[in-house]
Amino acid sequence: AHLVIRRSFAMMRGRHIWMVIAEKSELETQRVCRRIDPKCIFTPDLVGPPVTDEKPKKKRRRRGKT
Repeated sequence: AHLVIRRSFAMMRGRHIWMVIAEKSELETQRVCRRIDPKCIFTPDLVGPPVTDEKPKKKRRRRGKT
């Protein structure tokens, strides 16, 4: 059987972290990677867009009475 090997790279404190995952198809490999890290990005993406964090809303500064 043909196995697809996918390397997922991430940056953490200036270091490369990777893992080798082997599955029978690219789709299954991406599903396994998404279970491990929901934010990982693939090209081409077969499992849909990754989870994104909502940016915190900026609080408006109030000016005091002068």
